Amino acid sequence: MDDNLFYRLALPHLPRLLTQGDRQPLSPTWGCWQRDFWHYRTLTDFPSAPYQQAVLSLAEAWSAEVPGSPWYHQSSLLTAIEGGIRFWCAIQRKDGSFDEWYPHEESFVATAFTACAMAETLRLLPEAAWKGYRDQVLRALEKAAQWLSRREDREVINHAAGAAAACQGTFLLTGND
Repeated sequence: MDDNLFYRLALPHLPRLLTQGDRQPLSPTWGCWQRDFWHYRTLTDFPSAPYQQAVLSLAEAWSAEVPGSPWYHQSSLLTAIEGGIRFWCAIQRKDGSFDEWYPHEESFVATAFTACAMAETLRLLPEAAWKGYRDQVLRALEKAAQWLSRREDREVINHAAGAAAACQGTFLLTGND
């Protein structure tokens, strides 16, 4: 079995993924991975949180020591990841939730899956890579985990699994149960 099969199949598509994100640190939408929001402004007037899950793919590419990968420990990926995480923190609602389809939605699945992706992203990176925004992202993860822990989604089991993974990932990073 080829241990690098996923990476051999996924890494060639990373340039296309990179075109979806606003990678300009001086932009007010830096780190937004929803191109139709930050660039076109035609389909939506608010950012949908699930697009921020792109940072997990970037972190996988950055951390994967795959022979021939041009992405391994590339600093521009760390900048893109930082922007994505900071934007995720900025679009979090005060109660800890995130929106997906419409403003003020407080989506269980968007909160669960994006928090899980952010926690996994941080776990892939050395803490020195995210020390500049450590407190901000850990606060956002804790708020999301607290919001999730007060709710249930019994209709769709993968939503519950995503919430459990988000809470576990947050615990592993913060020690706060």
